[in-house]
Amino acid sequence: MIPANPKYYDVDGCIAKYGEIYWRQHYNFQTGDTIYIYVSSPDSKVKYKCHVEAHDLPFSEEIATDKELFVNPQDFETTRNYNRFMKLKVLEKTNSDKMTMVHLQEHGMIRPPQGCINLSHSGFAELLEYIENNF
Repeated sequence: MIPANPKYYDVDGCIAKYGEIYWRQHYNFQTGDTIYIYVSSPDSKVKYKCHVEAHDLPFSEEIATDKELFVNPQDFETTRNYNRFMKLKVLEKTNSDKMTMVHLQEHGMIRPPQGCINLSHSGFAELLEYIENNF
């Protein structure tokens, strides 16, 4: 699971416009992995299920297509200097209330994610099962 904060980046706009997204890669995701995107306040819920199409990508002009979706242009420049990205293809979107933080906490999530969460870790088995069954 990865977090998205609409105060910095319009993830909903990017997905609506492109159906895919390039994301800075901090964790060792691999092509073929499934990633859920948790969108913070005001949504505060898991909204997207994605497939990693490619990983460990260097910055390219193709990645820069979403430049206008950064709230602060300086944040784009910071991202531009980061040289490890993954390409995510959106598989599904949900607005289900079952994906809100309140329900996720009932199934093992302690707080909103501040970074990547490896849901395949045994400590998140209940949470992953809940998300997969209710997405």
